[in-house]
Amino acid sequence: MSVDLEWYDEYSIGIRFIDEEHKGLLSIMRALRDSVEANDLEEAKLLTETLIDQSKKHFLHEENYLQHIGFDGLEEHKDYHKELIDQAIEVKKICEGATGDKNLEACIDSMEKYMIDDVISGDVAFKSFLEYKGYIGRDLF
Repeated sequence: MSVDLEWYDEYSIGIRFIDEEHKGLLSIMRALRDSVEANDLEEAKLLTETLIDQSKKHFLHEENYLQHIGFDGLEEHKDYHKELIDQAIEVKKICEGATGDKNLEACIDSMEKYMIDDVISGDVAFKSFLEYKGYIGRDLF
């Protein structure tokens, strides 16, 4: 599998609860990867469901925070989150029907890319807003 699921400082948004939730999601992804590599399909299914559930919770927390601070790109960010969850659910359905190790690994690769897309790409849009408004490092929630 090809996606690096380690946490790097450059992934940090600077808001503690967001960064901690991102780290938690990466941890679930690492466990999911391990379960696939161990060919533990039941564990992989459970972890996939956990990843989707925890992502939904994280997105809601993040959206509530962004609403609280008046982020003007909130509606677009909510749409982006919805697209990510929809993608993850589709990948999950495909994974559930996967036959053979290679197909399952390809599904998990897709899940990993989805996760990294949120941590790295998706939240860059509001990080600059946070910096500009002086919210980095301040815990408002």
